[in-house]
Amino acid sequence: MKKNVLRLTIILLLVALCVMQFSACGDEVSAPNQPGNEPTGGDNDTETSVSALAFALNQDGQSYTVTGLSDKTVTKLTILATYQGLPATSIGWGAFYGCVGLTSITIQNSVMSIREQAFSGCTSLTSIQYNGTKEQWETIFKWDNWSSDTGNFVVHCSDGDIAKTNA
Repeated sequence: MKKNVLRLTIILLLVALCVMQFSACGDEVSAPNQPGNEPTGGDNDTETSVSALAFALNQDGQSYTVTGLSDKTVTKLTILATYQGLPATSIGWGAFYGCVGLTSITIQNSVMSIREQAFSGCTSLTSIQYNGTKEQWETIFKWDNWSSDTGNFVVHCSDGDIAKTNA
């Protein structure tokens, strides 16, 4: 009997976590091509600002989370500081999961958290350009496994570099 209650409790907790994780899906939008949201160009159209990104309005109604990338062939990516006039403050769970061709990303200092597995499986990622200081980078709340299964990369900050290696 105790085992059944424990199993039921675990299942209910997992269901609750799933519901909380995906509750913002109704607010998810793709970025339209509008001034400030168009692709930046680049080599072979593989660089983008936000045209291929998906966003979800956060519960506070005052900021956005980057939730995904529709074009998995993108190699260079820039997350702008704002989307639809509001700050982009976080990178969501698994947002770039499996983007094996992603080699570099630029993250603005408006980002305050990076969720689990945001860059998991991005095996070609070698460079993160962070538009802030090393101290600011270190204060970003990074969930466990935010960069699991990536290659080695360097975070380039305005005042120096931070290397991340998988040893």
